[in-house]
Amino acid sequence: MKFRETSSPDNQELINFCKKQYMQGVTQVTLERSPDFFDAMTVEGDQTHVFCAEIEDQIAAIGTASEKQCLINGEKKWLGYLGNLRVDPKYQKGTLLPRAYRFMRKMQKEMKAQLFLTTIMEENIHALEVLTSGKGGLPPYKDIGQLISYIYGVTRNPFKNVCPNFLFRNGKTSDAETIANFLNQSDRQFMPLYSKDNILNNEGLLKGLKPDDFYLCFDGDELIGCLAAWDQTPFRRWKVQSYNNWIHYARPFLNFFAKTIGLPYYPPEGKSIPYSTISCMRIKDDNELVCEALLSELWKKADRNNIILTVLHEKDPLNKVFKKAASIKIFSRLFLVYWGEQGEKDFNNLDDKVPYIEPGSI
Repeated sequence: MKFRETSSPDNQELINFCKKQYMQGVTQVTLERSPDFFDAMTVEGDQTHVFCAEIEDQIAAIGTASEKQCLINGEKKWLGYLGNLRVDPKYQKGTLLPRAYRFMRKMQKEMKAQLFLTTIMEENIHALEVLTSGKGGLPPYKDIGQLISYIYGVTRNPFKNVCPNFLFRNGKTSDAETIANFLNQSDRQFMPLYSKDNILNNEGLLKGLKPDDFYLCFDGDELIGCLAAWDQTPFRRWKVQSYNNWIHYARPFLNFFAKTIGLPYYPPEGKSIPYSTISCMRIKDDNELVCEALLSELWKKADRNNIILTVLHEKDPLNKVFKKAASIKIFSRLFLVYWGEQGEKDFNNLDDKVPYIEPGSI
């Protein structure tokens, strides 16, 4: 067994490997990054690393580590994200995982981040038990709360705009610096830091996101609310591989019901899911009326065949707004992972700000 960091010549093999690794549940889905796996990875960090384990010159597992500058205790620091762990089922019960993490420890010494976020779905009991066990040299996984993923249909608008004294409009090129400055003043823990160029360049951390994808709320000349509808499907797609038997046969009836109440529909098997992610969200003073009004404006312009999703930490006060609409909810655990004394020190020094994780980068 050999561990190494991959590069562009591995592109097609990585794409093919990920197509075969399904996320299990009542719906089997894959996250596909094509045509360029590494280009699609840029939304996860300013620096990204894709690692693989090879057995007989064939990829048996992959995992990624990304780094970007975020607000940690209100200060600009490097933060990592561990994700995209995929292991060929033939090797899930062996020593591959502990050995992979020992390799990761060596690689982490060359990185800037000391703390790494990662997420595990609550229904994935096996992964939770294995990765948090601390056995075989696995690093500490510190549980910092539940993440709630909201998945909406947009056949009806469940939100209201009751803020007549505020101006609501889409962003413009001239707003880029204002938007970046506003987001960078967030009081959320782990909020990514953005520049004017991130918003204008259509590459890197905000690849595919344009200024007019932002929905803005102004009180006079002051920006007081911001969120974006981010369509990543040209380079990063969720694809339905199959449904379990009862959903497979009941899909037409479920879709009729979903359309009636505004839930997301079930796409045909073998098809990609058309979706946008609510991202880059900051609402001054967590004003619920402003948040709901921005969502109402987004829903007014959304494609009725689309699905909209976002992710909030359980402690986020804006959950009250997102729970007003019918949605499918998926629950995950958010962990901080670290190696060494400095990582442990940084973890112990964290304050109690509400965590934010960018839905468009996980």
